[in-house]
Amino acid sequence: MPAMAPGRRHPDWQALYERAVETTLPWHFPALDPDVKRELQGIRPKVGTLLEVGCGLGNQAHYLRE
Repeated sequence: MPAMAPGRRHPDWQALYERAVETTLPWHFPALDPDVKRELQGIRPKVGTLLEVGCGLGNQAHYLRE
């Protein structure tokens, strides 16, 4: 992990998560991630063969289910 700039503290992600609206969190992405979409182009995976190991609100899992 890169060093933080002098005088900067690492954010308290737990405190941020506890008080923020989920859709305003820095890791929230409301659509299918462009990297995932690019990797899936041209393939049709069988149902039950993908594992989405991300964190968040489940948006990626929702799009993958579709």
